[in-house]
Amino acid sequence: EPTAGGPDPHGHAGSMQVPTNRHAASDERFKSLSLQAERWLPLEEVSRADLGDYLRARRTGGWTVVAVEQARGSVPLHEFDFTRRGEGMPIVLLLGAEKEGVPATLLSLVDACVEIPQAGLLRSLNVHVSCSLALWEITRQRLLHEQRHP
Repeated sequence: EPTAGGPDPHGHAGSMQVPTNRHAASDERFKSLSLQAERWLPLEEVSRADLGDYLRARRTGGWTVVAVEQARGSVPLHEFDFTRRGEGMPIVLLLGAEKEGVPATLLSLVDACVEIPQAGLLRSLNVHVSCSLALWEITRQRLLHEQRHP
């Protein structure tokens, strides 16, 4: 399932949308892996059918929707400026399902597409790894921005 989520305007983990099953957070296996993040990270369920409308509404509300996907026109993750509208730029990260990636119908709704540079023949990462790397890059850029513009 495609997953959308992202940091709040201050770079902290904001909300993570779980498209079809919000109840996964109550599963004991999830809890053991999340280290109780479900207690402080609000979950918002968005069905797969409503994800397009959700992304359009966020864009209308001033959010920047960024897909993490190897696609035509994508730029390397570290080259995208996650602070271009200031450190408070709200972002929705759109991550695709394992193996299939972000559906083309959703790629048409994003403001930008970034990819994680990789070496070798296998050019695929698990979605949780891609999410972690993208969130780290956003945080890294925002920390540097804060240091340069106190």
